[in-house]
Amino acid sequence: MIASKDEGRIGIITIIRDVTQEKELGELRDGFLRTVTHELRTPLTSIIGFLELIKGSTQQALSDQTRKWIQIALHEAANLKELIDDLLDLSQIRAGRMRIQHEYLNVVELFSSLVQTFQPLAQRRQLDLIAGAVDPSLEISADGSKLRRILVNLISNALKFTQVGYIRLDCVDDAHEIIFSVTDTGIGLREDETEVIFEKFRQIDYSSTRKYEGIGLGLSIVKQLVEMHGGRVWVVSVFGKGSTFYFSLPKTS
Repeated sequence: MIASKDEGRIGIITIIRDVTQEKELGELRDGFLRTVTHELRTPLTSIIGFLELIKGSTQQALSDQTRKWIQIALHEAANLKELIDDLLDLSQIRAGRMRIQHEYLNVVELFSSLVQTFQPLAQRRQLDLIAGAVDPSLEISADGSKLRRILVNLISNALKFTQVGYIRLDCVDDAHEIIFSVTDTGIGLREDETEVIFEKFRQIDYSSTRKYEGIGLGLSIVKQLVEMHGGRVWVVSVFGKGSTFYFSLPKTS
């Protein structure tokens, strides 16, 4: 709006910007990202498989140093696969190609499966992984693979940032929604970080040596998968003492 000296309105300026090219570039970028990540995931899965085969079948013939090298290679390959999976999921979400397929899931069985998966890693880090008491009959209508991915990302995040203590899984049947939570006794968050932590490519690392691995996609994917279910996600944290990440899924009739 343009005003004269006596504050009277004399006209309005409208700016129109053609964003067609920007949109096309964005679609090209997302398509390229999907293609590259998909093509990388297949050979990487084979590499991990062959490394596991070598480690298992020739255990006695390998020197301690060689076993150490193989373990390092497996660890780095697993980290790379996790990154590729995150990028592929992100690109599919951005492109609107990810769909929710509901099924009824027993929460106790889901927690038991997750504890079984992560228990060896927790034990290696001398951490307790606990599933809280949940009504054995409690079921939730959700996309099974995506709900598991949400919890896997939250547990992985908790394990990454917890040096001493425990990680605990809980689930509460509220009036209109089911509320899940993952609690840890890790490094915690400062008050101004509880919102930005869910942004893409944001990872809190207080060290000057980049101690924690990852590029900060896991929690962003959690947020988007929860919102695709019609739920919400938030965190309650005390810096230096730990965090509890919550997410809710609506009940269906």
